Amino acid sequence: MNLGPMELLIIIGVGVACAIPTGIIAQKKGYNFVAFAVLGFFLTLIGLIIAAVLPDKSNDSINKDASVAEALTNYKKLLDEGVITQSEFDEKKRRLLEQ
Repeated sequence: MNLGPMELLIIIGVGVACAIPTGIIAQKKGYNFVAFAVLGFFLTLIGLIIAAVLPDKSNDSINKDASVAEALTNYKKLLDEGVITQSEFDEKKRRLLEQ
């Protein structure tokens, strides 16, 4: 199969037209732009579909930060009520922040 220059340009154009949105969608969800742009270039619409159905990783860090803050608040209440000592609170805080 011989491809002429016009056909080759069309194929490359379609690849690029799918690569950029695929990369942008994936990046907004917390994934690597370049990796998904390459995927979108070679798989065109399939790459776009894959990026669209990816789980959103960008919210994971927000949820983790919220759970750490909530745990610290609970430990602080226990400290204030005298249930745990200052050293126990400090140790629990250190462990939470290391995660």
